[in-house]
Amino acid sequence: MSPQGCPKFATCSAPYCPLDPDRSHTTTLYREPSCLYLREAVKVDGAVPAYLRPAVDESLRLVLTGSEGGDYLRTVLARASKQGSSRAKVCGV
Repeated sequence: MSPQGCPKFATCSAPYCPLDPDRSHTTTLYREPSCLYLREAVKVDGAVPAYLRPAVDESLRLVLTGSEGGDYLRTVLARASKQGSSRAKVCGV
């Protein structure tokens, strides 16, 4: 799958995309946006579309182990994991 397969592609500006085959060459710097679905994946009630889940889970594993994404992205995901999902409430997931 490519980044164009993401429902947020047209409006997303996150440098690290779980769907990008070259994602290992990117990092998220301070104050750069992060992927909505990565942030959702770390939440207990996070809502990630089923067809994106395998790519998002694999990227999340690599980011959390420090292999990809950078320190700031790990910080963003740690902060997101402590918040509930507003997307799950809207989507009814």
